[in-house]
Amino acid sequence: MGRGRIRRNLTDILDLLQITKTMGNTMEKTKTFDISVCLGSKDHRLFCQIINQGIDSRLTAFTKSNFHYDESRYYFDFATCELEILIRRLVDLETDLADLWAADIVLSAFGYETV
Repeated sequence: MGRGRIRRNLTDILDLLQITKTMGNTMEKTKTFDISVCLGSKDHRLFCQIINQGIDSRLTAFTKSNFHYDESRYYFDFATCELEILIRRLVDLETDLADLWAADIVLSAFGYETV
């Protein structure tokens, strides 16, 4: 499967999530989608880049999510109501690692598989 096809599929899923959000069928705001990665890993640097963007061009930011670490791992507890921001930022990076994470999150959180 080509990378372009995965990206188009992820973009279509983001559009679907936006439609669902507009209709009021979002996940509960109190739940989190938890990701933990090793400190200093490529995954850690990727997610730090995502959350350190602050307010983006869509005027969105992670305001309900929590991030913390211990001696070896970094924990990203994304509020489910902010998963669309996370997925969109991953897709916008246009890297293989970011696309893989976006596809995994979409499958885990929403049950949509990118083909």
